Amino acid sequence: MMRRGRKGIRINRKLPFNQLAHRQKRFGNCRQSKLPPSIRANRELELRVLDELSLIYPITTIAYEIIKARGDEGFSPVMVGQKWQLENLVDYGDVRQVEGWQTANIRQQLVLHKQKHSKGDAIPATHAVDCQI
Repeated sequence: MMRRGRKGIRINRKLPFNQLAHRQKRFGNCRQSKLPPSIRANRELELRVLDELSLIYPITTIAYEIIKARGDEGFSPVMVGQKWQLENLVDYGDVRQVEGWQTANIRQQLVLHKQKHSKGDAIPATHAVDCQI
């Protein structure tokens, strides 16, 4: 009987969402700039490699390739991971941000072929030609 009474109540759709009757959120898990686990693992791998290289070679400048996502950059997890990584790289030395087209120009000058159609192949043409000199 009570259920029927509740179902008959109309929702006032003219009110903003925060003024409608709804329960409070139970957890504060709606934080911004949270990295997905896969992207966090990739960025932490980059930091571990940089740690190992810094033990062998003195590192003064780091060139980091910047990507641009389409649309609103707040919703792109790759852009959020990039921002997080740039904040961490400052501890290792000067960070120089490089655009993707600049890397492509250097690759063309050095006559390095990049394989774009199948990135799963274990050959240097898939990923090893993307670094700056």
